[in-house]
Amino acid sequence: MPPESGKPLEPGARLRIGWKVRDSFLADPKSQSVLVEVSRDGGLTWEPAGEASSPGSDGGLDWKVPASATGQLLVRVTVQDAAGNRATATLAKPLAIKPTQAAT
Repeated sequence: MPPESGKPLEPGARLRIGWKVRDSFLADPKSQSVLVEVSRDGGLTWEPAGEASSPGSDGGLDWKVPASATGQLLVRVTVQDAAGNRATATLAKPLAIKPTQAAT
């Protein structure tokens, strides 16, 4: 679930990324059939967000916003079933990340 509308993410805060999959061919829920990635450059490059706490059909990942993160963040989730079919969902709008305060 995205954070409150219009409220930027704080560096160091946790973001819960969740999904629900309905597929009769979904691979063993204990397998890594779900890939969660984040992009900090508008989707040009993607990096893994970490290990899913529950990678099956209904799962989630608690992702910590890096302290060095600034600007905007996109999130995408890719699921692969046992037949090799893939589906990807990407947030429609990027999430804002609050700028860090410079030390004076």
